[in-house]
Amino acid sequence: MPFNNIYMKQKYLILSFTIVIVVSCKNDKIEYLENKIISLEASNKKLADSLSKFKFDELTSSEMILIPQAYTFKPGGTNSVSGMFRQRNSFPKFNLYYADDHDKPNYSDKIEYQLKPDNGRI
Repeated sequence: MPFNNIYMKQKYLILSFTIVIVVSCKNDKIEYLENKIISLEASNKKLADSLSKFKFDELTSSEMILIPQAYTFKPGGTNSVSGMFRQRNSFPKFNLYYADDHDKPNYSDKIEYQLKPDNGRI
């Protein structure tokens, strides 16, 4: 009977250590995953803010052009106007070069230019 009791204690001790090791490993993994989630949420917020800014910039750089179908309007009559919605884009600083007959740029022959203060906007 005493052998059985010692054997049970050893078995219980081994089982306890196994559970502690497994739980410890799982806790490390859980902590790693929680940190990863926090990092991904921060990245997601930056992307969402970036997309919101992009949409805002796209909206503020848009214009609507309305064109009448006739040069004069008839009072009390039906007047027709067409319109279009377009984006005004700013261009970054860039280099211009002359190209040869095969559309290959000649980098030794640079074209000098100046951007307008409104950077090409109408």
